[in-house]
Amino acid sequence: MNLPFEQVNVFTDQLFQGNPLSVFWKLPPHFPDSLMQQLAREMNLSKTIFITVLPNEESHYTARIFTPEVELPFAGHPSMGGFFVLTQQGLVKQRAVQHGLAGSTALTMDDHGLIWLTPPPGQVDDSPIPIHEVAEALGAEVSWISGNMPPILAGTGLFHLIVPLVIDQVSVLRPDRTKMRALGDKLGVTGIYVLALSGPSAIHARFFSLGMVIEEDSATGSAASAFGTYLLKTTGTTAIQRYTIYQGVEIGRPSVLLVRLNAHGLGTLEVGGSVVRVLEGTVQIPDAKLDDVAEMA
Repeated sequence: MNLPFEQVNVFTDQLFQGNPLSVFWKLPPHFPDSLMQQLAREMNLSKTIFITVLPNEESHYTARIFTPEVELPFAGHPSMGGFFVLTQQGLVKQRAVQHGLAGSTALTMDDHGLIWLTPPPGQVDDSPIPIHEVAEALGAEVSWISGNMPPILAGTGLFHLIVPLVIDQVSVLRPDRTKMRALGDKLGVTGIYVLALSGPSAIHARFFSLGMVIEEDSATGSAASAFGTYLLKTTGTTAIQRYTIYQGVEIGRPSVLLVRLNAHGLGTLEVGGSVVRVLEGTVQIPDAKLDDVAEMA
């Protein structure tokens, strides 16, 4: 069996920047979960997306998202990259709906070629956050952590710890991986998103993955969605607000994420950005391998 795939960079319009993603868009029916996981491990990127049911006449399709270790209910850059590849293949036009474990994600491409996603419904959890433990885990001073916008748990399918800083000390953070993992286990989150204002409506951010091979992510759509959810749920904002998030500079993969609040009605949230095509290829899977997997199922 020959499986075509494409690799794209998401949240950038430049080669070798943004967050890389592998997209498998042409799977046979009943393709085994275990092979998806093995392919994601083989690609060795932070995420790989599999289009398991191609778009129907209403441009609805189904997708699965894997890290090299586990399947995720939702992730931003795979959803955007998968939609981009489907548009390039002529399987959808400017609008589509992706169905996944966390629910439905609406995706659109605007007249400028930017892709926008509306994530699944978001939630916040206002459980007490141990500020001193957060500071120690991040290698930060307690005074850097905002009092007006305190750390909170938020997410749209995946819960993250959102940590706003009073001033932009994002680049100087020196996280302690052991302490971060312990904190993540305690709070039940998959990552820590640290951010600070770096200019009018401009945000400097870093995302630290917990319990994954990829320790720092270059662009995190689910975290940007969680941040938007934080703002909508805790500040009560009703105005149209737009933010530009700059992420990935510290690891040599500059990325630009766009967030829009209330742009299409009260309480609406969108995350957007560019996608650039990098390469295409084919994975050859021997029929014997498929037979072995079928027997194990």
